[in-house]
Amino acid sequence: MRALWLNRLILLLSFAGIVVAGVLSLGHLMNVQIPCGPSGGCNTIASHPSSKWFGIPVAYFGFLSYAALATMAALRGSQGITKNRFLVMGGLLVAGIGTLTSAALTIYALTSIKAVCEWCLASAGIMTATFLVSAALAQEESGEDAKEVFFAPIVLGVIAFGILGVNAKNLSGATKLTGISMEKLQEAPVDTVIPNDRQMIGDKDAPVTIIEFADLTCGLCKDSYWTMKDTVAKYNGKLRWVFRHYPLYKKTDGAHPFSLEAAIIGETAANKGKFWAYLDGVFALDQNQIKSIDPFVQVAEALGIPRDVIESDLTDQESAAFNRVYEDLRLADSIGVNSTPTFLVVVQGERPVPASYAMLGEMLASEKFKRLLGVNGAQ
Repeated sequence: MRALWLNRLILLLSFAGIVVAGVLSLGHLMNVQIPCGPSGGCNTIASHPSSKWFGIPVAYFGFLSYAALATMAALRGSQGITKNRFLVMGGLLVAGIGTLTSAALTIYALTSIKAVCEWCLASAGIMTATFLVSAALAQEESGEDAKEVFFAPIVLGVIAFGILGVNAKNLSGATKLTGISMEKLQEAPVDTVIPNDRQMIGDKDAPVTIIEFADLTCGLCKDSYWTMKDTVAKYNGKLRWVFRHYPLYKKTDGAHPFSLEAAIIGETAANKGKFWAYLDGVFALDQNQIKSIDPFVQVAEALGIPRDVIESDLTDQESAAFNRVYEDLRLADSIGVNSTPTFLVVVQGERPVPASYAMLGEMLASEKFKRLLGVNGAQ
């Protein structure tokens, strides 16, 4: 009878693991952010190279492991719990490998990536519990013990996959991950990611730097611009904001036809020390009413920049303004930026971490960033 209850517990834990690993797998499959704790570490880890083995997300291996454990538990129930020692020891082996793997990945996440994924911790806990219960089951003597019909596995399976179905529906509207390749990002020299000649606000020695790739004709970039201005002011010199261009003129089927020109004019304004004033003017425009580059030219002219200088920079591919925009584009393409706004968050002494607009707010609200930014009440 004890073996019967141990097997039932393994079955329950296996389907709980299927749910947890399934949510992580859905995040990879749909390329979206999964709900996470205040640290936002789940999505940081999901973007890291260690989240894939041979190009396959680790979460998929976890899902298959839990599915294998559930299958073996169901088969044991139908044949006699301890009668088939292969199924008993097979479950113990899978759970043991899963436990060691989960422990190694957790330690790596905490020490190298410096992020916490609550879903990953839950999976590690479930796998460890499954191993301990499997070890207890392996101590039971082989015999003709009680059998179970497949009713319990069927019910648990319906519940587990029903929960995953609901999560898949909810995740369909979730924010997409940035698409940035962490490997390519780590290969990029620091002075390429944060060159000295880019426009920035804040102390160069600030503990936290945020690099934003934005399109000056993107509606969400307009929202993020005003939010970032307020955010930098709020942290009083402890946060630096670096602005880099990523005009979407080639990426959105003609939805941003003047984005390249808007960016180049911005760098023309930067040559005259008017970059941020230009952005204030551009992001005050009604984006839906822009039918040509004239509104951007007019914003620059209102700041005292002659039209002939603007036109020269737009047509001269050797101009400093033109080249800065193309350098931004080359870097963004090389590391995998695929939408705007996309952010890189750099803590002094640590690797850059990619973030979407939604992820950025969660990161800055975490205890780690509260401490770095000197927010009162940080633990």
